[in-house]
Amino acid sequence: IITLLMNKESTFEKKLSIDDPRVQEIKNSWDQIILEISNKISSETSVDSAYDLEKTTLENLNLNKDKHGFLIISAPSGGGKGTIGKNIEKQGFEKLPRYTTRSPRPGEIDGKDYYFISKKKFKEMDDEFFPFVETHGEFRATSKKLLNKWTAENKKFYIEGSTEAYDDIIESPEVKNSNPLSIFLLPPSFEEHFKRLIQRPDNITSEEILERLNNATKHLKQTINSKYSGYIVNDNIN
Repeated sequence: IITLLMNKESTFEKKLSIDDPRVQEIKNSWDQIILEISNKISSETSVDSAYDLEKTTLENLNLNKDKHGFLIISAPSGGGKGTIGKNIEKQGFEKLPRYTTRSPRPGEIDGKDYYFISKKKFKEMDDEFFPFVETHGEFRATSKKLLNKWTAENKKFYIEGSTEAYDDIIESPEVKNSNPLSIFLLPPSFEEHFKRLIQRPDNITSEEILERLNNATKHLKQTINSKYSGYIVNDNIN
């Protein structure tokens, strides 16, 4: 059995590599968008040369100059939202659980990581949610009621969300008034992002990896016109 599994894993690795033309096509798009983002930051910060995203830190973005109500973390699939979140929780922050119709993954706790509900229940609660996001046929959304409650209680908390979800949340009056700090996590490079997806333990297929890479590139493009406080390159967990 072990031999079969090792052969299967070896076949999977050969099936999709960083040199695959499909992957390289996505990489070219990704690199172009990173260049657009760098040029945009350069123009907004009066930097003479293209801004080096790899040197971006919370300190040099001066994101701590204002009081923020809560934190929003966005990232492409495999970008490290969960890992960063666990470290933030060690510093006294709570994660605002979203609602989802997907099944729990190993180790996930209902009411802490997500509220896991049926699609029927999700549709019944639709008025309570910010606009939902659909991924692989499953729904995810943030509760307006819960967010307002935690904000009113002055809780230290954070939300994970995709770029699509973030755009809808940030425009709502209750969120604007709380002045959230919003960060988009970037992998150190496209190659590292690809490596993280390949090494994920959830046994995704080559086609699913390509889909996630395409979605990540699409969401990265959307950040150019979104109102994130800044980008953080996730190369050092601390």
